[in-house]
Amino acid sequence: MLRVSPLYGSYTPSDTPALPPSATLIELGGVRLLVDVGMDESSIHSPTIAAQHRLIADNLSNIDAVLICDSSLTSIGALPLVLSKLNSKGVTPPMVYGTFPTAKMGQMSLYDFHARCSTDGVSLGWGLDDIDAVFATDRFCAMKYSQTIVLQADGRNAVSITPHRSGRYVGAAFWVLRRIQDEAEVVVAPHYNHAKERHLDASQLPKYAAAADVLVTRPGGPCGMLGKLYSSFGKEKPVLRAQPWTRREGEFI
Repeated sequence: MLRVSPLYGSYTPSDTPALPPSATLIELGGVRLLVDVGMDESSIHSPTIAAQHRLIADNLSNIDAVLICDSSLTSIGALPLVLSKLNSKGVTPPMVYGTFPTAKMGQMSLYDFHARCSTDGVSLGWGLDDIDAVFATDRFCAMKYSQTIVLQADGRNAVSITPHRSGRYVGAAFWVLRRIQDEAEVVVAPHYNHAKERHLDASQLPKYAAAADVLVTRPGGPCGMLGKLYSSFGKEKPVLRAQPWTRREGEFI
């Protein structure tokens, strides 16, 4: 069974795209994966996101791994907060997975974020030691593109995770999740860039998403990237049209 639970960053009350930061919980093959744990200046004082951070910290012991898509604050900003709360409770946090550039640049981004907030007198609830703890070698697993790691559930190989180039930042990745039992593939791509830039190659998403069983992304409402899939049956509630078929006897809600 596949279950996708957007925690924040995937809802918009109007026809405008949903705004980052974001965090999404994915359950596949008995493995629970948290994709991104973002926080930036615009969300520091958000009571909704703060409540979700507390919820994540309270339930992070039940999560098998954290997947980070890029080095921006919208993907990694709240990671020191939720991991430090677990450490304060004496609970061992889950492993964090990301590419090597994401680890190096994400650490610098968090240092800079903490310095800016400290200058403005804003308390983030975590310090520089918490940043170092996040990127310790026994906590953060730096991966290469196309490298595959198999995660276990109940003592058996359950799900493999593989990062591929998303083209958004240097080291940014989308994730291909493959359930070992039946080779079902889920592509998780919150952000991507199809255009080739001077310093960045284009995303590899078209290569891997076309053959996947499920694509998890951020459409962002009728004005977002996948806006053409929406059909307005009323002025207030845009509804996403589902294809009249499902693969592998899947269900669509």
